[in-house]
Amino acid sequence: MGRMTDKILRVEDLRTETLTGTVVGCQTWSETRIHGGAASQSSYVGPQGGHVSTPAITVSSTTTEELQLFIRRDDGREFELRFVDAGVGFREGNRISIVYVPEIGGEAMALVNHDTGKSRIYENRLSPFLGTETLFPTIARILGSVTFVYMLTLLPLLVYVIYLGLSEEIDGSSFWTYLGLLLGVMPTLVILGAIFGGKVPNGLREGVIETLERRVNEALNADKMRAS
Repeated sequence: MGRMTDKILRVEDLRTETLTGTVVGCQTWSETRIHGGAASQSSYVGPQGGHVSTPAITVSSTTTEELQLFIRRDDGREFELRFVDAGVGFREGNRISIVYVPEIGGEAMALVNHDTGKSRIYENRLSPFLGTETLFPTIARILGSVTFVYMLTLLPLLVYVIYLGLSEEIDGSSFWTYLGLLLGVMPTLVILGAIFGGKVPNGLREGVIETLERRVNEALNADKMRAS
């Protein structure tokens, strides 16, 4: 099977490293964003009366919690770590381990607080790092190139066809035929991409998560042995 990317294609491709140290500085804060909008207002007043409608207003908010840690490793060196919605609480003096994958950007994939025994694996960070396989790598590459070029040229082509229709250089039936062809190509490319494109190998995501879980348990056990 052909590779479509140099990302992780097998569980055996996953290389993790674990850093353990002590929190010497900890800051947490939250950010709340307010989202809102109003529907358009309409009114009518005539000889027989009328109405005025008040626009409906909707308001919602999203809150994210940010965590900044300064960690002193066992060898004395310090480093900084930032997390959004870490899901694990910390304070100064806590022992902490970070499991990360250096080959794919060094982003932390798991976080452990040894003193509380709490940990979290960031499964939502896995998708960009999981590779895909396909039985038809050449076709998939050609489709990808064609789709890219088509997206670049779609807007100018639409403008040109609309111009021909407005200037009556083509009749009405030809205008709708050309417009339909232009707009119909994209769904066709998407369907072909789904047929010939790659997919994440079966069991890869689950296997990576199991590996990260083992690394978390290894970090917890190693620190317990060190403390004893």
